[in-house]
Amino acid sequence: MEVGTQGSTMAVGDAASPETFSTIAGIEAIPEIRDSKGQVEVTAIDDLIEQFIHGLREGSEIDLQGSLEPGNAGQTALKAVYTNKTTRNFKVTLTDSPATVITFSAKAFNWRISLPAKGRVMFACTLKLTTAVTVT
Repeated sequence: MEVGTQGSTMAVGDAASPETFSTIAGIEAIPEIRDSKGQVEVTAIDDLIEQFIHGLREGSEIDLQGSLEPGNAGQTALKAVYTNKTTRNFKVTLTDSPATVITFSAKAFNWRISLPAKGRVMFACTLKLTTAVTVT
């Protein structure tokens, strides 16, 4: 079954127990959320082709961009993840029924604001995953 993207949300957790998530408003797209493992070469001198085994998981990066909405709790929380150098849980909720939920933990490694001559004020942030991606 195909799932559309309109109406999907991304939210950041507050690390409390129980955890509360704030939706990050204004996101234009959520690029590829990738879960991958590194490769460790284990080629022996008698091998005729290079041999590899799985290495550690590699935390992929997610470049978010959207309309800046001052006062939005989710954008404020996202900025705080960057400012305070913390790791937080993130949740992407799709629009299917029952809703597919994608979760992961990440750190924010930059925060940018752009003011184009034409258009609207934009924010951008790069997340670096610190856990595996879970889809439920």
